[in-house]
Amino acid sequence: MNLTYYPLEPFPVEQNKLTVIQCANQRNYIDLLNGLRDLNDCVRLTDADHNSVDITKGILWIGDCFQVSNLNRLFQAPLQKKIIKEMSTDKLDQLISLDQNLKSLIMDQLLTYDLPLTVNPEFSLANIIKLCNISFVNTLKTQPYDIIETVLKCASELNERSILVLTNVHQYLSVSQFQELVRLIETLDLSTLLIEFSEKKKSDYYTNCRYYYIDQDFVDWRQE
Repeated sequence: MNLTYYPLEPFPVEQNKLTVIQCANQRNYIDLLNGLRDLNDCVRLTDADHNSVDITKGILWIGDCFQVSNLNRLFQAPLQKKIIKEMSTDKLDQLISLDQNLKSLIMDQLLTYDLPLTVNPEFSLANIIKLCNISFVNTLKTQPYDIIETVLKCASELNERSILVLTNVHQYLSVSQFQELVRLIETLDLSTLLIEFSEKKKSDYYTNCRYYYIDQDFVDWRQE
């Protein structure tokens, strides 16, 4: 996919190759962030055939990994759908049996009351999964690299084809952690874009990436 931030030339964002756009001008940085969140008209997306792609469909906005307040809200529902779709027949049969036993025990208790109570006999895998309250572990919230890694692996599991956009990654990761992230992205078949702000060019930090630096005068320096 290609991202165009007018009037600059398009920025290719491809799978398995981390793309970084670093801005030296704060106004450009904010314009770009707002464009990627569909809050202005300065950003356009096109596919490989040059067809226009709606920002809301072509971008999965993650933002600052330390400000992602709830990974469960972002991924819980699609992960539950994936579990339901991919549940094996054997496991499904086991769950049906467990569900029947559970409802039988509850019904036995209800019969001890002189009340017109019953239990819904129908099996619902979705309800069972919700009952289990599948969620990310709390310790994940304290480690920036682990948060980013989890976001990327979840997106890969869900076969995400939008561009994942993260910001401020360089503030949280060491050089070695960043290179580990680069290697991870090479294995996940994702289109990943980092938007960063710094008045100084940091090409050494972004080694092995498709790196673009937009300077104070709105000139982009390309390192592909």
